[in-house]
Amino acid sequence: MRCSLVRGVVLVLASFAALALGACARELPPPDQTYTVRGRIDALPQPPAPLAIHHELIPEFLDRTGKVVGMREMVMDFPDLAPGVSLEGLKAGDPIEFTFEVRWKSDPRARVTRIVRLPDDTTLELGGEREAPPGGSTPSPEKAPETTPDPPAPAEPGPG
Repeated sequence: MRCSLVRGVVLVLASFAALALGACARELPPPDQTYTVRGRIDALPQPPAPLAIHHELIPEFLDRTGKVVGMREMVMDFPDLAPGVSLEGLKAGDPIEFTFEVRWKSDPRARVTRIVRLPDDTTLELGGEREAPPGGSTPSPEKAPETTPDPPAPAEPGPG
């Protein structure tokens, strides 16, 4: 009798645990779009700061209505990595190719599903203020000093 009671309690507890785990491991809906893009790691995640990637232009980027609007090259934060995506061996400044999914109606809105390190000499089409050359920082343009034009020289009297 006691053995069947214990078995019954264990079965009930196992059922509750399965339900709780199922509720915690929510499944994401299918992505609205998926993009594979090249870029450079701007910053690795250091909670609460997310992974930041400076990516190239995405000309085929679609807005939430499905209209092609494109996305300029920019630094973009990615707070969510899909299970199995590892940042091991990567560091800020590394050139990469990565794939991310967009879900307009759920969180996370953007999720990185793949990252591959590219060779160091990979040429990326990046611009903007946050793109620094290797081993240095981007120089900031200096403002030219304001000058006022010299007044015209007085006319010399001519032979008269």
